[in-house]
Amino acid sequence: MENAVDSTVLHVMENALDLLHTLFVHNGWIRKRGKEKDVKVTVTLSEGKVLAETFEESSQEGIIHLLLTLGREVTRSYGRAIGGNCFQLGYDSPKGDQLRMTAFLHPVSKGVTKVYTANLYQTTLPSWLFKRLAKVFFEIATKQGADMLKLQSSNIKHWKEARFVSTQGDFMSPWIEQILKGGKLIPKRYEVQRNA
Repeated sequence: MENAVDSTVLHVMENALDLLHTLFVHNGWIRKRGKEKDVKVTVTLSEGKVLAETFEESSQEGIIHLLLTLGREVTRSYGRAIGGNCFQLGYDSPKGDQLRMTAFLHPVSKGVTKVYTANLYQTTLPSWLFKRLAKVFFEIATKQGADMLKLQSSNIKHWKEARFVSTQGDFMSPWIEQILKGGKLIPKRYEVQRNA
C-alpha cells in the first residue's frame, strides 16, 4: 500500500511508534481513554535502530484488539525504527498469531512523505476473515494517523515555527531524531513504566 502524508519523516515515524498516541489518535480503536493500565516498556538501542517492546500488556481495550484477537492475549508488541526511513510494528499472541507491519518512508518534498507499507500475518483465526478485518482496521488507523499529521503540519505552518518538547513519555522520539540526524546510538537496554 502507498500513501502520501502531509508530514516529515520524523513525525510520521514518531506518530506510528509512539505508544501513548493510541490513547488520543486511535481512542477506542487500539486503546481506550479511561481504561489505561501500567505497561512496562523495554527500550533497546543499537547501531541505527531503536526498539520498544511491551511484554506485560496482556490485552488492549480497543475494537481492533478485540476483533482481531477475539480477546486473546498479546504476549509481545513492539515498534522499531530502522535507519532513517523504515519502521516496523508487530504483535504476537501465545497461540502463535503474529501481525507484522513494515513501512518505508520517502520524503518527496518539504513536508510531504510517501509511505509504502507491507502487512504480514500468521493467524489461527480463519484467514479470510482476519485478512478482511485487518485491511479495514489498518485503513482506519492509517487515516486517523494521517489526519493528525496533517493537522500538526497545518499548525506548524500557521505558527511559522515548531517548538517540540520531549517528556518522559517520549522514549522513542529522541532516539529517532538522533538517527535521522546521522548521530550514533550507544547500545543499551532499559525499562520504563508508562500508563497507556
